[in-house]
Amino acid sequence: QSLFGAKVANGQLGFLYNNYLCTCKRRHHPYRLSSGCIPRSNIAPTLVLRNGWCGEAIPGGDMGRVREPFLVLGAAGSRRITSAILHVITGVIDRGMSLEEAVSLPRIHASLRRKVHIERPAVAEPLLRQLEKRFREIMIRAPHSYSMGGVQAIQFGSDRTFVGVADPRRDGTAAGL
Repeated sequence: QSLFGAKVANGQLGFLYNNYLCTCKRRHHPYRLSSGCIPRSNIAPTLVLRNGWCGEAIPGGDMGRVREPFLVLGAAGSRRITSAILHVITGVIDRGMSLEEAVSLPRIHASLRRKVHIERPAVAEPLLRQLEKRFREIMIRAPHSYSMGGVQAIQFGSDRTFVGVADPRRDGTAAGL
C-alpha cells in the first residue's frame, strides 16, 4: 500500500483513487481480486450519541428524551484507523480529557500478527519490557507520528456549542459553519 492511494487521479474531478484493491486476495478466496471483489476496509466514520433533552417537537412524536450527537469522528490511517478513533473516544469519555487533549494523546496500536506500534511516550519502560515478552515485534514511533493515524473530530456541547479538532499528526484544520 502507498501513502497516497493508487497514485492515479481522476482527470476531470481531480481526486486520487484509493489503493485498497490490493487487499483483495490473489487466489481462490471470497475476497480474491475479480469482479465483485469486496476489499476489506477500516473506514470507520463514527457517531457517539448521548441522552439529552430536546426542546423542539419531534416529527411524529412529542417533546422529550432523544439521542443527541456527542462526538463525530473520522480518521485516515489504514489499519490504525480503528485504534486511533478508540483512543480519542476513551480519552474524552473515560478519562475526562478535552477533545484536543484526547486527539493529541500518544497512541498504541496492536495487530493480529503480534506487532505493537507505540508512540512515545505512550508507555513507561516497565510496561514496555512486559510488552516485549508478549509481542513478536515492538515498533517505537516518535511523538505525533504520521503513521499512527489522523483523527478529525467534533464534540457537541449540551449548550449547542461545538468544538472541532484536527489531529496534529496530519495536515488539517477544524472549521464550522
